[in-house]
Amino acid sequence: MVHRSKVDWWLFSLVFAGLLVSGLGGAFVLVTGPGAGARWTGGFGLLVCAAVLLLTWPVRYEITPEELRVRAGLVRWRLPLAWIRAARLSSNPLSAPAWSLRRLRLDYRRPDGREGFQLLSPRDREAFLRELAAADPGLELDEDRWVLTRRPPAGA
Repeated sequence: MVHRSKVDWWLFSLVFAGLLVSGLGGAFVLVTGPGAGARWTGGFGLLVCAAVLLLTWPVRYEITPEELRVRAGLVRWRLPLAWIRAARLSSNPLSAPAWSLRRLRLDYRRPDGREGFQLLSPRDREAFLRELAAADPGLELDEDRWVLTRRPPAGA
């Protein structure tokens, strides 16, 4: 199932305002400004606007039987479900493929032992966690605290 990102309208508005100023300012300088400096400045403003749009829209998360697929614009990540160690509610403001600060933090461990985390903001965090737990029998969901953890192997 595909989960779309929750959108905090204040965050979206802030980014959109920055893009609008950058894009319109760049276009204005390109049209009215004399010389090569104006062309570079205007072109840079338009380039920043295009880059932000291409790297941030749309944002969605798909859970398959083998992996979690994350898409943010042209960028895509694949996180095997077997790597996921835990998930919990978060409001971490670090940069992430998320349009909301109402997030989930997924902790994972790669086969080489390196650990990392991914921040996501699915519209319905609880449904997302339930589906993630259902997709991988090694994951266990505590619905009282909305924490997802990896069960220890049998006999461990």
